[in-house]
Amino acid sequence: MKVLSIDASGNVDSVPFRSADPGTVAGKPRHGGLERLRVVATLGVVLLHACVPYLKHPMPGLAWPVRDTPSEWLDVTFWGIEIFIMPVFLVMTGMFAWQTLQRRGAADLMRTRLSRLGKPFLFGMMVILPAELYIWVGGWVYEGWVDAVKLKSLKIDGALGNSLWGTSHLWFLLYVLSYVGIVAGISTWMQRTPAKKKSRSSQQQFGSVAGMILLAGIGICTLCCRPEVVWGFQHDFLPVPSKWIYSGTFFLGGIWIVSQDKRLHRIQALARPLMITAVLSLGTAVAVGRWHLAGHRPDTVMSQASGILLGTTTTLAAWAVSLAAIGFFQAQERPISRKTQYVAAASFWIYLVHHPLLGLMHIDTKFLLPQIPSLVKGICCFFAALSVSLLTYEAVVRQSALGRWLGMTWSPQPDTAGTENADPVILKHLQTAATPRRRAA
Repeated sequence: MKVLSIDASGNVDSVPFRSADPGTVAGKPRHGGLERLRVVATLGVVLLHACVPYLKHPMPGLAWPVRDTPSEWLDVTFWGIEIFIMPVFLVMTGMFAWQTLQRRGAADLMRTRLSRLGKPFLFGMMVILPAELYIWVGGWVYEGWVDAVKLKSLKIDGALGNSLWGTSHLWFLLYVLSYVGIVAGISTWMQRTPAKKKSRSSQQQFGSVAGMILLAGIGICTLCCRPEVVWGFQHDFLPVPSKWIYSGTFFLGGIWIVSQDKRLHRIQALARPLMITAVLSLGTAVAVGRWHLAGHRPDTVMSQASGILLGTTTTLAAWAVSLAAIGFFQAQERPISRKTQYVAAASFWIYLVHHPLLGLMHIDTKFLLPQIPSLVKGICCFFAALSVSLLTYEAVVRQSALGRWLGMTWSPQPDTAGTENADPVILKHLQTAATPRRRAA
């Protein structure tokens, strides 16, 4: 007996029927590798922010509730993650935006992304960020940086006040919505133009290596002019042009990758050399970046040279790690576990709430446990914030009205023989838009 299997790219295959575990179609894992990558990347974001108070080289422009004893290990960990963590998410987001665009069109792409991203963004701005404001100012009061009366007015002058107002960690949602709007608009405009015969040579030209080189070049030029895009924090309510351009190159890169290789066979084949390149380039970028932050720029010539080196190594490391991670995890063939599915389903909620939780925990650990080494405090805050995020997901989101409104509900899929989902729960939560279920014939 055979069933029709519809893959994430919209291709229909006839394959032998076999009973499958959750997260598989016809007995084979479907996007389980990228689901695991999503989980790992989410943990990386939490770890990144858990390191902030203990940085030996603090991020310029990033205000945190407290500053604690610096840790060399946490400093290196922070900057290593900072270089690649958002590019990984942006590349995957671009990949799935393109797949949705090809399957269901520009209107549905925009509608689903507004629902899946717009509602959490609105919830974050109305609930998460107000709580975060008081946690941040409360920490500054404990540190003695501002007077307690500021907890009432929230009017703070100087650099602290300038860094207080903005979208905070929710900037990613705003940027992605803007990219999706542009892609959907261009697609709609192209459909309304007079139809022209698409030549194979033009498609190949679009998919040439020159396209990826161009994106990397734009990223390098942006960082050479504005290194604070990565080696600093640009905080505002509207997208910052330099940060918007640099982040957009990775979103477009995801579109480029999946448009040329729907099943990601090429990137899987290059996983090993990409991993070697990623390790070498990431180590170099972290060393150059920390040297840059330490202020070792004795003259103008050295300053210009270090800026070019910093922009080049950082951009190449971000691309190398992103592609290596996607290739490595996508090549994994074992079925995805139910625990991984659960954490992946909760990952959006973790992203929303971990930031203020960490700020509160950093205040508590500094003033209640002053003798504990910074490395231990950073690790403890990481696990505590992750645990509280998962507990609140289970208690108030997973099967609640709030979870349904946010699009974050999840239920285990039973092991049933004879029925399969063309777009399983893994793909539903991996994509930034909800995907309707369809039964294979």
